[in-house]
Amino acid sequence: MRFADPMEQDEQMVLDRDDEARVLADGLRARTTCIDPRKLAPSFAGREFDAAFLRDLPPGVDPCGENGEFHTFVTGGPMFAREIAVQPGEVVERDGFVFADWVPGS
Repeated sequence: MRFADPMEQDEQMVLDRDDEARVLADGLRARTTCIDPRKLAPSFAGREFDAAFLRDLPPGVDPCGENGEFHTFVTGGPMFAREIAVQPGEVVERDGFVFADWVPGS
């Protein structure tokens, strides 16, 4: 893990696969919402961002999606008072991307 100089205006944090595993172990819960199918298989759309997701990422794909491979929606973690309940919605391909909807759950 690397942090930019704290005096800089634009701080950056670069995580590798081990860092991501620690973040998940600390309770982060997230789900994928958008996949770039040129960089990652469409089957990753709508998956939970967990250890299996990280394990299944092909070589060269950033574990945080920092190169635009995927985007996530965080639903829980230590920074939340309670987890946001969601359930899977529709998965569609549009404008060259694969989108997974998450709708309110119980």
